[in-house]
Amino acid sequence: MMKAWVFVAVLISLFATKALAFPDAANKHVVFVVADDLGFNDVGWSGSDFDGHTPHLDALHADGIELTWHYSQPVCSPTRASLLTGRYPIRYGLQDGQPGSVKTVGLPLDEVTLAQELQEAGMVTAMVGKWHLGHHDWANMPTRRGFDSFYGFSTSGGEGYVSKLAGGNAGYYLDLRDDEAVVTNATELATHNTYLFRDKAAEAVTRLAAEREAGAHDKPLFLYYAMQNVHDPIEVPDEEAGRCTGVDDETRGPYCALTAMMDDAVGHLKATLEEAGLWEDTLLVFLSDNGGGSLLGADNSPLRDGKGSLHEGGVRTRAFVAGGANVLSDEQRGTSFDSLFHVTDWLPTILDYVGRERSSSCYALDGISAFGPLLGGAGGAAARSELLHNVLADTDAGTVSGALRVDDLKLVLDDCALPCGALYDLSVDPGESEDLLSGDDADQYTAVYEEMLAKLEVYLVEAVEPQTGAQRVLAVAAAEENDAWTPWSDKGEVSDVTCGAVASESEAEAESGDACAFESTADADVSAEQVSECCASLGLTYSADVPRHCLAFDDDTTHYSTNSDLVRNAVADDEELTLATCAEYTAQDDVAQGFVFVYGSEDEDSSTSTCIILHALEDSTEASDYAFVSYKLIVANSPDAEDFELTHSGGDEVGGDGIRFSFASAYRRYESKEATLSECAEAARDDRLALGFTFFLPSTCYTLHTLVTKATATLPRNSYSKTSTALASDAGEGAGLFRFAHSGGLTWGGDHKAYSTGSSYRIGDEMTDQSLAECAAAAASETAAAGYAFSPSARTCSVLHTLRRSKETSLVVSYQRVAGEGGAFEAVFTGAGGDGLRFNKRNSYRSASLSDVTQEECAAEASASAVAATFGDSEKVVGFMYDLDTSECFLLHTLKQYADASKAAVSFRLRSDAGTAAVAYDDAAWQLVHTGAAGNGVRFSHSSAYVAQQTNEISLTDCAATVAAYGGDESVEGWMYRQIRGGSDNCYVMSSFKAISTSNYAERYISVTIVASRSFVVVVFCCCCCAAAQATASLRIDVARPPFVTSGAQAHVPVCLWRDGRDLTHPHPHPHPRPLRVRANAALFPSSRASPLRTEPTMPRATCPRGALTSARRTASPRSMASRSQHASPPQTNQRRPSAWFIVK
Repeated sequence: MMKAWVFVAVLISLFATKALAFPDAANKHVVFVVADDLGFNDVGWSGSDFDGHTPHLDALHADGIELTWHYSQPVCSPTRASLLTGRYPIRYGLQDGQPGSVKTVGLPLDEVTLAQELQEAGMVTAMVGKWHLGHHDWANMPTRRGFDSFYGFSTSGGEGYVSKLAGGNAGYYLDLRDDEAVVTNATELATHNTYLFRDKAAEAVTRLAAEREAGAHDKPLFLYYAMQNVHDPIEVPDEEAGRCTGVDDETRGPYCALTAMMDDAVGHLKATLEEAGLWEDTLLVFLSDNGGGSLLGADNSPLRDGKGSLHEGGVRTRAFVAGGANVLSDEQRGTSFDSLFHVTDWLPTILDYVGRERSSSCYALDGISAFGPLLGGAGGAAARSELLHNVLADTDAGTVSGALRVDDLKLVLDDCALPCGALYDLSVDPGESEDLLSGDDADQYTAVYEEMLAKLEVYLVEAVEPQTGAQRVLAVAAAEENDAWTPWSDKGEVSDVTCGAVASESEAEAESGDACAFESTADADVSAEQVSECCASLGLTYSADVPRHCLAFDDDTTHYSTNSDLVRNAVADDEELTLATCAEYTAQDDVAQGFVFVYGSEDEDSSTSTCIILHALEDSTEASDYAFVSYKLIVANSPDAEDFELTHSGGDEVGGDGIRFSFASAYRRYESKEATLSECAEAARDDRLALGFTFFLPSTCYTLHTLVTKATATLPRNSYSKTSTALASDAGEGAGLFRFAHSGGLTWGGDHKAYSTGSSYRIGDEMTDQSLAECAAAAASETAAAGYAFSPSARTCSVLHTLRRSKETSLVVSYQRVAGEGGAFEAVFTGAGGDGLRFNKRNSYRSASLSDVTQEECAAEASASAVAATFGDSEKVVGFMYDLDTSECFLLHTLKQYADASKAAVSFRLRSDAGTAAVAYDDAAWQLVHTGAAGNGVRFSHSSAYVAQQTNEISLTDCAATVAAYGGDESVEGWMYRQIRGGSDNCYVMSSFKAISTSNYAERYISVTIVASRSFVVVVFCCCCCAAAQATASLRIDVARPPFVTSGAQAHVPVCLWRDGRDLTHPHPHPHPRPLRVRANAALFPSSRASPLRTEPTMPRATCPRGALTSARRTASPRSMASRSQHASPPQTNQRRPSAWFIVK
């Protein structure tokens, strides 16, 4: 009887555990923690080098439910808008761009937020951290959008220590608010925002607990904790700097410290909830707003790309739910939710959790509730099978960017003209390396591609116009008045807004006529009448004698203050100084807001006049013996510096950022004491070696070949850098192929470095009477050219196959090739004398190193290793670094940026668009040399003078067999395969070569040379052919997909590879009793010289079904394949290594 009661008690206990009772409505606390720019591999539980540095997040994750396929938007504001509205950004115009300090962009007021819903449901709503959903109108502020309290950034944040946030070139003003008041407390402004936000989040919890305990109310808490971590700038407090032991990379170490600080803050929040007695009833949601920024130290592996990208690394984010004993059952803890989940799904899911029906709203949701399967214990999959990542049309270029996922398939349009795109199966290819539309089986995906493209086009049609617009004058005026970025309009309460009334807010404002809503009064399409209207709207007057300005005061008793802390610059005793030139000086200074012109006497042409340029405008009534005239600059803009962008603005004591470019002789190209801003920009624009310039009003100009920042406290020297568009146009006929590396002798302001032009490094003879453009074109025509050196004084040109650094005292400029050999690699950094950067070569980042090799040999080894790694025969290689001084080669499996001004090194990474990528080769076999339009843009000429045999309408497999028949013919030097879309494919057996360029993407080429012997190894790409390979009388290369794939650097396809009878695809003895052997077979070669290899069948031949490969792709894991290959037994010492692997990606 006792046993029976025990059994019943156990059953009751089990059922009680299974049927979780949620907290009652008054105790359903909801906390959202949103990380900023957290990388996919930047948490301890991912197995990264951050293991041990995120213990609180790891513990919550282990005790919660992980959302395996959680998706955010590619960047900040669209994710935050999607989270709070449950609707895609295309519905309200936030699909392109984000709110800014002077923009009229924001979340439209007729969009109902999650905070408004929960506030109306009777919850206390608090927000801490980063808003970034618009601040131009008070109605856009968090306290008007459903939050009872707010502490944080109203604009974009972007500060570790809160000081004055730059609004482009519009000025520097505070951006930290407590509710709606500007925070000016010196202690808070000197405290890192991680600590500020941590304490304010805890304060929201303790305040609610105290109010409930005092009987003021029994409302539950909704806390939206939008952290700044780990967004740039990566500003780490001194006391936190060394906390990430084991993560000593220059970039990743500080990034890890900020991540660990975030983890501490989350741990502090949980502890506060526990101390307040709220944790048992709290649901905590953790997610990131997008992927991490790799240049700042983030790691999104194994996903592709990062923040800002529509690929997985930009949108797939770490996320989990955790909670107290009354929120999650024991069965739910430590599990994963494997259905699709988009950030828009949180609004309906949370509303279902708290038991609230959605209020009457203007618009339908895109979000789908996952409450039942995720939190309600219902199990099973959620209803979502499709999600839109984004879609955006560039009407000027006629292109579309977008991404759509349906079940396991994802369509990505990367700024291309329709119809276009790449299709990935994320169930087997989460790294998006294999485009299904480029394979042999592409035809079977045509229907689903067209269906998905049609869906994406529907979304594009439904999308509202992206929000644009800025009101710089009004924004700066409000900021000046409050010494903080402040809303400059007020539409009232959100409750007063009717549906659709503000859907086109910026357009409505434009129609109503903001007289000052233009970017530059110097634009040709801005008339004097428009400027006059703008001045009138500001209560000022306009005179055509002083363009771009409004007259504020014109007497000596009322004028702008000229206190020293407001003065940007002062020009006096200039014989040429007039009111007009003073106005022009002001317009040329991007930081200036206006000026005061002081006449030395009643004679307005007096040479003793003074121009006082102001970075801030304050009224003054101080009387003076001089005649003052005060003008306000309408738009702080420098149109005269076309092709350049203001990068630094000089001394912080005079309204700048405290930084300028150094114009020391080692960095300087040109100096003038009598130049206007326009002339200075023109000098830098016309000098192909100049990367920027520094200009000091009124007339001092320094153009620079190297941009090195220098701190300056007082000098208001504006520094400009050349835009990327202008840099691209400078490349001339060598555009896209070469980049500036060294600038020669110090005697004329160079870097005292050049590439050696000795005959052992040169291709052909030194050319004379050349221009720089002709030299670049000559180098571009040489496929083996690694760079070139040009002397402007002697007009000599040397095209170089090897880059060896030497010192030069004369004017010699050196350029380095951007694209790597074979089109597989692209240059990233140019080391000392170039950009001062290289890849880190420490042991933890490299696969191998070689000594005493040329750069070409280094690239060849990198190509071979990149492909061998796919089969587990070597470590992964995704780039390499070559030391020009020591001739050392470092093959890298991880690419980490490292600043080193002393090392002459060139750094390359594997191209994502390398076409055929790399075909492994060695000195006794085939060598891939050109990859056609999809790769390096070069192919062999198929003129009859170079072709021994041409065969039409032939597959790559049969082309390889045809070439094999020439195995002993010494007149055959290589072969080329040509795929023609919509036509017949061709095979060319080459007797000699002529390299020509090709840009026709309708014809894809692969060009291969024979280096020495005609030895082959069979590589069979087939799912079932491992059991029965093609054992025919002729050598065959059976390819499961064509070689012209541009989807990525690493292939993850099922393959079978035999080396001297050993199956390399299996770690254990072959599952079939009689594996294929590869041995010598003289019958394959018509000459008397026998090949060392032949094919010998040792088992019956089987047929490989055409559709089998597809099913294998959909079930096989690329990661598991790689791990199997890595555990293959090593070859015996008496076995001959095959002389070539044909690896077609």
